[in-house]
Amino acid sequence: MAYRNRVTELWHQGANASGMIAFERPDRRIALCLIATALSAPSLRLPAAIAAESTDPSSATLDDVLPFRPAGLPHGGRRVFAHWHVFPISIDNRPATEDYYTREWLTADPATGGRTPYGAFLRERPLPRQPRPSADWVIEDMAQDIRWAAAIGIDAFLFNIISVDPTSLYWRYFQHMLKAAAQLDGVFKIVPNLDTAILRNQPVDPIATAIASVSREPGLLRLPSGEVILGAFMAESWPADKWQALFDALNSHGILISFLPTFLNTRDAKPEHFALAAAVSEWSGNFVEGVVNLDTVSSHVRALGKQWCAPVWPQDSRPKDGVYGEAANSRLFRDGWMSAIRNHADFAQLITWNDYSEASELRPSTGIQYSFYDLAAYYIAWFKSGQPPEIIRDVLYYFHRVQSVSSSAVGTHQRAPMALRWGRTPVNEVELVAFLTAPGVLEIELGGRIEQQAAVAGTTTMRIPLAMGRPSFRLKRNGKIVIDFASAFPINEIGEFQDLLYRGGSSTRAPIAGNDAK
Repeated sequence: MAYRNRVTELWHQGANASGMIAFERPDRRIALCLIATALSAPSLRLPAAIAAESTDPSSATLDDVLPFRPAGLPHGGRRVFAHWHVFPISIDNRPATEDYYTREWLTADPATGGRTPYGAFLRERPLPRQPRPSADWVIEDMAQDIRWAAAIGIDAFLFNIISVDPTSLYWRYFQHMLKAAAQLDGVFKIVPNLDTAILRNQPVDPIATAIASVSREPGLLRLPSGEVILGAFMAESWPADKWQALFDALNSHGILISFLPTFLNTRDAKPEHFALAAAVSEWSGNFVEGVVNLDTVSSHVRALGKQWCAPVWPQDSRPKDGVYGEAANSRLFRDGWMSAIRNHADFAQLITWNDYSEASELRPSTGIQYSFYDLAAYYIAWFKSGQPPEIIRDVLYYFHRVQSVSSSAVGTHQRAPMALRWGRTPVNEVELVAFLTAPGVLEIELGGRIEQQAAVAGTTTMRIPLAMGRPSFRLKRNGKIVIDFASAFPINEIGEFQDLLYRGGSSTRAPIAGNDAK
């Protein structure tokens, strides 16, 4: 895929000892027992060491902000994975106002190399933090990612591996992530996920050697019988016999593998690919009308005797390629979760934890804030327990773009408007998702107009047309205002370039200021 090449190029731009990007160009016996058998160890409670540190910069705990009681979210059973891509919390440990994200990836200045034909390379960044004084700041950042993910019930990262060169920074990142996982009570695990779109021509032996070098790490996800779980992105880009050769090579090191491939399209995978797999996922369902297709994919995978790992996307917008998928505010994310729940998926894969180049990130960030993260906590609890969590607190979540997708302007740093590649109809709406303990009236004020909608106890969604201004959101009961707050993001006419990233926020979290694309 084109974005893989662009991201790889950015990561290959050279480095210095302070941690700036430095990547070199990366040019059986298999355990076929089902992963669910492997991963059905008794549910574990979230360790205090993780839960106590899972706080946002305002020190609000999940118990303070979520609409349900998150205590005791189970780990184990129906596992939830999150795809960890190439964007760490910090690249150079510098203040956010002057770090690599700000200088290179969030600016449209052509002098920096961060400009694309559609403006800046990214539209948002990880939440800013102060420089860490420790020499182990990379590991500490990885630990923060783990704490965030584990706190809402995610069980493991599918760590996307684009290089197996032991001297490359990215392979060291993988080692750092394993170390961070081992330090945090061992509940959260890491799965090596080979990016065969980038490693397409990589020989088997170096990969086997690299995996063998970390095979004893306690942070790896294993089956109870000892097999290491191995994932792959775009697994069909390797012929099945190359996968077999890798598994044979690993077996020669005494390592048995249980294989979790993610195909771009399961229909493109050969029967021989499925024969090697224990469970299967697909890199699809990235636009709102496409979620229904996952029903067919799920049936196809199960008809072949394999377990189904359902993909769930927040959104998909790619300025570097000039294309986007229509997520319809939070509907894509919520529908994706309901598909996984409806189809009784064995596992779920969040696409992604941190791929800012495709705007599919779930990690708390400057644009989406904690919006998708908080929704994920709710749906993960539902997915794992089989029942929607009880609503114990009124919480309102909002989602909207900061520009109309239908604007005729393209900005001063853009050659052409971004194209809708995935989806049928662009959406220009402001959305309010309410979790309520009792019925009430929802209200959205925007552009001098106020619109209302009755809401039931439980969840209610309200949408109004996008307009210029800053939306305000309210909950009323018996004529009295219960909740009243404004979006952190004004809606404006287009500026230097199109920005089709959906923003989000909630009534229980104060907005965290950050530098977005300029």
